[in-house]
Amino acid sequence: MRRLYSIYFILIALAFPQSGLAALGESIKTFQDKNRKRIELKEILIRDEKKYYSFNILVDENELVMAPGFKVGMTVTVTAGKISGQSLAISCGSNPMEGNRLAVDQCYKFACESLGREASANAVEISLVQQAVFLAYSNMPQVLKFPDTTGKIVFKTEKKGDEIILLVAALKK
Repeated sequence: MRRLYSIYFILIALAFPQSGLAALGESIKTFQDKNRKRIELKEILIRDEKKYYSFNILVDENELVMAPGFKVGMTVTVTAGKISGQSLAISCGSNPMEGNRLAVDQCYKFACESLGREASANAVEISLVQQAVFLAYSNMPQVLKFPDTTGKIVFKTEKKGDEIILLVAALKK
């Protein structure tokens, strides 16, 4: 059974194209240029010396058919033109099984790209992200660190009305 799950996660990783998000320290202009087709700018807030860019991440229409109501929002914190922090807010929609599958995929790609590492079909890493998502939804916040990076990814949830939102943040240390 465990082998079946590993194969399933490898297929998930291969089925979705690279998401092209940003690496911490990257220029906001470079991020916006390379992701024009994948993101939609909602707003820019300026506080003190930081800018907070809010984006909708556009999800493939075929995926939304299987997971109605699935949504991903991203906030990118910029200091002196460089990305200093970023986070995702994910709503799994009305089909929790498919929404969770998409959430794991988005979180894994986000984690790899924000920490400047290659997203691969590593079944162990994908399984760890799946476990972190599951535990976060079980009201147990999680922190993931990859051995080849200095940063970390934090998973937690927040209740918004009747909906539970998965919050995922990339931190430099």
